[in-house]
Amino acid sequence: MRAAALLPLLLLLCISRGNSAHSARSTAASTGSSPPYKKFFEQASAFFDEQDYARAEPLFAAAGDAAKAAGERVAAMCFVNQASCLAHLQQWDASLAASDKAVASDSTDWRSWSNHGLALFNLGRAHEAAQSFQTSLDRGPPAEDAKAIRKNLNNVKDLRDNPAGDEGAARAAGAARWRCSCCLCFCCCCSY
Repeated sequence: MRAAALLPLLLLLCISRGNSAHSARSTAASTGSSPPYKKFFEQASAFFDEQDYARAEPLFAAAGDAAKAAGERVAAMCFVNQASCLAHLQQWDASLAASDKAVASDSTDWRSWSNHGLALFNLGRAHEAAQSFQTSLDRGPPAEDAKAIRKNLNNVKDLRDNPAGDEGAARAAGAARWRCSCCLCFCCCCSY
């Protein structure tokens, strides 16, 4: 495997910097009423802010299910956040399932596709991960996030296309290598 393939993959989880959680909090606050998912979401967000992902994850799932049942568009954001929690816990199969729910709830959301790509990559499915990262880029993320997603896509393609490696290389190498170097979290706060 080439040295470039060993560079950390920027594992873009959008709410790692609070963007998604705050966006959905603002959506809930702007309605003026108390939607059924709001209590779950607020509790989950507090746990996420404390980096207690194991406690946040089921609450984001409950918020997403309640929002989906109510026909609320914020359901996708709840499932994105759930997928992010599961990624922090390195539960990649479950993270993929949550990402699938996010994509099904709102296929136009770039965050859903980015988390989808992240889970697929960590499950050793580099070709599908590349497709999800490309779809995320096609959905028009903000410039800074697009830069991180583009780097994810290029790193995945580099690993996938490397004749010495295989699609399971990331999983076999261990997830710790793919963590960022500054804080060992799965975020895009590090160098690009």
